[in-house]
Amino acid sequence: LNVVEPKAVSGKGGKVTLEPDIKDEFRILAMVPDVDRLIRAGAKVIIASHNGRFKDIQRNPAGYVLDPVPDKLRELKPDWNLKYIGKTTGPEVQSKVDSLREGEALLLGNLREDPGEEAGDPYYAEAIYQAVRPDAIVFGAFAAAHRGKQASLGPYINIHRRVKPGAPVIGAGLIRKELQGIQEFLSDPEARKNGVAILGGAKLDEKIEVMREIIKGHRVKKLIVLGAMSFYFRIAQGRRVGNSFLESRD
Repeated sequence: LNVVEPKAVSGKGGKVTLEPDIKDEFRILAMVPDVDRLIRAGAKVIIASHNGRFKDIQRNPAGYVLDPVPDKLRELKPDWNLKYIGKTTGPEVQSKVDSLREGEALLLGNLREDPGEEAGDPYYAEAIYQAVRPDAIVFGAFAAAHRGKQASLGPYINIHRRVKPGAPVIGAGLIRKELQGIQEFLSDPEARKNGVAILGGAKLDEKIEVMREIIKGHRVKKLIVLGAMSFYFRIAQGRRVGNSFLESRD
């Protein structure tokens, strides 16, 4: 995954799919600079994002739609020409994409409303590709970048590379910013003496290698584990966690 300026991805008028993370206002704000650079470069920007997990969406479909996001983006960037369609595949999406002009953006629906996203289904990925057919893909969902099939556009990116060999797939400016921050912290001699690393989340299996590297490399003085994955350590200590969330209780 190359990390470069988004404006360098595609020529003027090129179609660019951007996947940001927009599940809350903080992350919406974080994605704005990347979208803005692409718009100002004259690209046709297709924003494909995700919110929640499929099992949660099944229980409460209305709670995970992206309908409020366009209004928030227009509030933040009134100069954008932004369109919205609450779908991710099909002829309606293709028609919306085809109608885009240089410097315009289209927000698709929630990728995770389809079970094929979580399953990494290549047929769903192919359906997205057929509707969008981008010249380049920009990945900006840092919180999902460490995942495999559930990185939303993972199979879609593979199809893009197969159909358009050599077409760019890059990390967005937000990815670059996050990586720079992490590298600066971990390479700072003061971090070894007084630094504190805080890791949180639900999935221990996705973070265990990072934790092992931090500990073995003596990267920081203290490592604090928060969130649901801290319950595994409590169980290992013989303590109870009641009905607290665990990915697995094996």
